[in-house]
Amino acid sequence: MRAGEFHLKGWHVLAMLVAFFGVVFAVNGVFIYYALRTHPGDDVQDAYVAGVEYNRELAEKREQRKLGWQASLSVKADARNGEFIEVAFVDAKGEPVLGLKVDAMLRSPVVASQDRPLKFVSTGPGRFRADVNEPPAAQWDLIIEARNDFGEVFRLRHRL
Repeated sequence: MRAGEFHLKGWHVLAMLVAFFGVVFAVNGVFIYYALRTHPGDDVQDAYVAGVEYNRELAEKREQRKLGWQASLSVKADARNGEFIEVAFVDAKGEPVLGLKVDAMLRSPVVASQDRPLKFVSTGPGRFRADVNEPPAAQWDLIIEARNDFGEVFRLRHRL
């Protein structure tokens, strides 16, 4: 063997493998840390309970279809308040649905802490309006629940 000649030995290969996988694990660890720090991935408070209640939600949707109610939704600009949302409910005959109580939520599809309730006020038979003082700059889900005095419920989900 001449001076300066290199021979690859077993411990060299072991050192290279350990260094390679050490870098891979370190980079993955950094990625996981920043991914969980910026968005934990929790969309609902208790995903297990939401999954168990899925059959109940399907039954409610069947009941809602039996009602035959329809909702029309529009988002309009207002010079004073930014934007407002109007929704009108009609029954299967095309008549306004009377006696509704409307609850609504603007829900961020990304960050649950940015969700905010909307207050709808009646503007006529089956018609409601909510002011959105700060129009959202991103996409939002509008979730509306209209309930009449008989306990019948109509739910609407619309991406704004």
